[in-house]
Amino acid sequence: MNITEVASKVAERFGVLSNPYRTLILAFLLKKKKASWSGIKQFLEAHYGSVNPNTLQFHLRALIQADMVERSGSEEDIIYTLGQLPKEIQTTLLSEIIEKFKTDED
Repeated sequence: MNITEVASKVAERFGVLSNPYRTLILAFLLKKKKASWSGIKQFLEAHYGSVNPNTLQFHLRALIQADMVERSGSEEDIIYTLGQLPKEIQTTLLSEIIEKFKTDED
């Protein structure tokens, strides 16, 4: 099973994560601690192909509204970090997705 298949399974388990993009965004931020919009976009495109900027913004907004992602910095230099991520989601991301980063990066 590859990282996108695992992300789909995890997304099914959690309502706000109804789209695998959101699951992957959280996993990416959990691993990296903070990221720019373009860094998140590059990561998603490495696994899904081209990502529409409006689509990425839509999913980031949903995560921000759920308090799972926080946005800081200036308009020109926005940084995204994890917010209030429920322990169950964090544990699932760590055990089921973060491990895939290692195998997919090889």
